[in-house]
Amino acid sequence: MTWHLKHRDLEQKLLALDHNFLINLNVYFDIFRADEKFNNKPGIICIKEKFEVPISTPGHSILRLDVDPNDLVEILEYNPNGWNEYPKVTPPKLQPMKIEFLKRIDGLVSMVRAYGVFNNDLWFIPAVDSGLDNYHYDGMPLRQLKDFSYLRFRSWEA
Repeated sequence: MTWHLKHRDLEQKLLALDHNFLINLNVYFDIFRADEKFNNKPGIICIKEKFEVPISTPGHSILRLDVDPNDLVEILEYNPNGWNEYPKVTPPKLQPMKIEFLKRIDGLVSMVRAYGVFNNDLWFIPAVDSGLDNYHYDGMPLRQLKDFSYLRFRSWEA
């Protein structure tokens, strides 16, 4: 998991200044959280509401950005070796995936396991009826997966 600024436009501008900005943001936030745990012990009084992140500019000057932890959001990253929950984790596009999802069939909720491909914020599974094809991947006719309540995925090779 990685911490990002909630203001993604600002984050992109800071990344343009310093390509290590996200690495530094996460390192300094981890230090801040470790200090916060230490500082919350009885007998220790130290209140910090923000932490600093260094930003190296192309001219080699170093700026310091004060970051409020409330301005951060945690983004879970894709784990190719384990199960990932959708939509908490965004899958890679056009990669063969093992998927498991819950779907209501004839009034009963069933766990369905299938081959799936993710593209343009949609999941696709193999089409049973060639008349339903609306997408092809690697020569395989696929149809859009709709009306599922829970879905998890992992790499087809894992």
